[in-house]
Amino acid sequence: LEPTSTPETPPFLTDTNISENTYRCQIDRELTLGIYATEYDFWVNALVFIYQNNQVVDCHLTLKVDWEFYLYILEEAIFNVAEILSTPLFGGDELEQKNLELEVRLSPDLLPHLLRHAQTVDEAAAYILTLSQEKPHHPVTSGENWFCTQVKQSLELEPEQAVKSISQGYSTFWHHLSLPELTVGQTDCQQFSQRLTDQYKQWIDAGNGRVKNASEEVISEVFDWFKTTAESTQEAVTQFENLDGEIYQVALKFFAEQFFTEPDFPADQYKNSDFFSFDFQGKNGKWRCLAKMNEKNQEFFFSSRYPGWIPKDKAEGIVKFSVIANHFLSVGNFDLDSCFQRLWYKTGIRLPGIW
Repeated sequence: LEPTSTPETPPFLTDTNISENTYRCQIDRELTLGIYATEYDFWVNALVFIYQNNQVVDCHLTLKVDWEFYLYILEEAIFNVAEILSTPLFGGDELEQKNLELEVRLSPDLLPHLLRHAQTVDEAAAYILTLSQEKPHHPVTSGENWFCTQVKQSLELEPEQAVKSISQGYSTFWHHLSLPELTVGQTDCQQFSQRLTDQYKQWIDAGNGRVKNASEEVISEVFDWFKTTAESTQEAVTQFENLDGEIYQVALKFFAEQFFTEPDFPADQYKNSDFFSFDFQGKNGKWRCLAKMNEKNQEFFFSSRYPGWIPKDKAEGIVKFSVIANHFLSVGNFDLDSCFQRLWYKTGIRLPGIW
């Protein structure tokens, strides 16, 4: 599950002590993150380490996104962002339709793994960049395991103002949580959800958030949100354990024998993994393929992505084709990412009782 090449600190990375306990590494380049079964490119400004008693206790990324992408992030709850978990910043939260900056925080359950591969913030940046290039669906580069703490824009003020600009936007509940509160570990998901729900009530009572009176309906919605978060985090952590199970072995053997000669298939890259990805050259083109296994629930998922972008003037025709084609498919379906014009074909199977 680790990168095949040794991550080296690129020369453009600089390790700057911006406060006594905070170290910032300027990146300023694109980073590919795996989100659900898709891969997206983000412009990353910097990686930040926060220290306490000479130990790294927190890790943040600052990302730049355009307005269209931001709306998609809200719609799909990427980076665990939700309006119900947000509270306005000093400059207000009336965002303009222009680029925004997001600060996201790595799940503390995954921080120990990152620190086994990086001692400094610039080494961590190099490691994450290498993962994003080779294995964007690695838990450390998976969007589900980063929590959005702030969304902001720079608001320009009138020339006569003493302050030239302020930030407008909002911070989130994830910004206000301490690391022990956000750590799932081996805690029962029900207990974790209740703990965070209690913290959310206190947060609301202190005058934060958009909900002034947390009704039972709101609390129930928040509880379910936290439970989903806990389950996702625990699933990610188990990927570092021995997941070299029966479904994985069968899938690996099948793809290696059917489509590759032994030296061509990068089997060693995915040891102890619950997924592997590769390019497949067919008669009419090359598609990016992703096979993902869930040993616990005995499920196998397979998706392939059209190698190019769908031109905007062709998108409507592709949507119509997908609807008609999906109607006649008994297994799997075509899926068009309307925000990024990416075309996927996805399928899967549940395997209980077979093994």
